Amino acid sequence: LAHRSDPAPASSELSLPPSREAGYPWLAALLAAWAAGALFVLARFAIDVMRTRSLVRDAIQAPEGMHARLAARIAERMGLRRRVRVLFSEELSVPVTWGILRPVVVLPLEAWEWPAERIRIVLLHECAHVWRLDCLSSSVVVLASSLWWFHPLLLICRRRLRVEQERACDDVVLLDGVGPAEYASMLVEFARGLSWLEESAT
Repeated sequence: LAHRSDPAPASSELSLPPSREAGYPWLAALLAAWAAGALFVLARFAIDVMRTRSLVRDAIQAPEGMHARLAARIAERMGLRRRVRVLFSEELSVPVTWGILRPVVVLPLEAWEWPAERIRIVLLHECAHVWRLDCLSSSVVVLASSLWWFHPLLLICRRRLRVEQERACDDVVLLDGVGPAEYASMLVEFARGLSWLEESAT
């Protein structure tokens, strides 16, 4: 007897496995949203870096070099091997510390007229930031924020970090023998200058 084979099924009857990509359209949208948030955080960080570099580039140095020598003595007492430059800028109302390998302390232009003791206290606080590598830790936090920008507690943690950094440097100043009342009065003046700067920028 001749063997009779069953007819092949029609092409329309063939069942194809479902596409994985078609089954998860929300995954691509979720990844796109995460990438957009991460790029936004990194872009803001890059803009802040460029602005700070421009500020440091346009800053000037005191001709007599007294502030640089004082910063060198403070850095030596702290065991810092990196030279800390001291510059002045008319764009600032509060001191700013920048840099990891080549740290720079930028003071307001009016700091030229500050008393020597006030200059020493300010440089002591800013050199403490350099000694603690606060610029590096802040940069690492920003990079971590680009990955976890969506977390609701991230902003609170970043603010808490800044507060603890300032408190640690304040402790260095107080342990050096500076009177708490004198130091608190100076911090209030800086806070007023910072609030004025923020109001003028808005």
